[in-house]
Amino acid sequence: NMLWNQHDTRGSGRMAKTITEPRRKIKMDWKDRLFHTINYTAFILFALICFYPFYYLFISTISRNDFVDLGKITFYPIGIHFQNYIDVFKLNRIGNAALVSLARTVLGSAITLLFSAYMAYIFTKNNLWGRKILYRITIATMYFSAGIIPKYLNIKMLGLMDSFWVYIIPGMISVYNMILIKTFIESLPPSLEESAQIDGAGYFTRFFRIVLPLSTPILATVALFGTHLWTQNYISTTTIYLRCNIYCMSI
Repeated sequence: NMLWNQHDTRGSGRMAKTITEPRRKIKMDWKDRLFHTINYTAFILFALICFYPFYYLFISTISRNDFVDLGKITFYPIGIHFQNYIDVFKLNRIGNAALVSLARTVLGSAITLLFSAYMAYIFTKNNLWGRKILYRITIATMYFSAGIIPKYLNIKMLGLMDSFWVYIIPGMISVYNMILIKTFIESLPPSLEESAQIDGAGYFTRFFRIVLPLSTPILATVALFGTHLWTQNYISTTTIYLRCNIYCMSI
């Protein structure tokens, strides 16, 4: 026991010495320092370039309107005031417009993501009848459009005029997002679905319980970039299809 305790004490001492030993700093030569300096400088400049439009928009809202019209606002506000914000919050329909914008962004993005993902899942199945032809027809819609008038008549016949759903239903499927999700789903191991199919799982079960949870990375990416693309066409949709008070913040 004494020998064991002595050996255990020595081992614990070595472990404590190893744990508490400070890390040695890696010495960098002038080439490494030059690389890190250029790297940090480039990223900081890039971050400032991305941040400046938002900063300029803010200082323009609190500067005197005549200086803004003359283009004299560059890096700092002139004649600071908050009357613009007061006038905005005095608008009667600002609350309703904010709710419409929020609902269209959240609901529209979620529905587009779900339907695009399921359509992508369908096109990964080789036993789908006419899969190649249907896929090519779907891809063709990215390059060819019927135009404004046929689209207007179609939405009118569907009864979506003066309705909130005109923001949602026409964009339920994004072909570009569908292609991205389809490529990711095809990279998943087919054995996962095969084992579930042996247990009696159908297409819906396999999609919602296996494919969709595993596709979280591509879904997050598509949602991040697709939200802006989905919400950037507020003005044209509102001015063409709506004559009621279902307006968004940009209107």
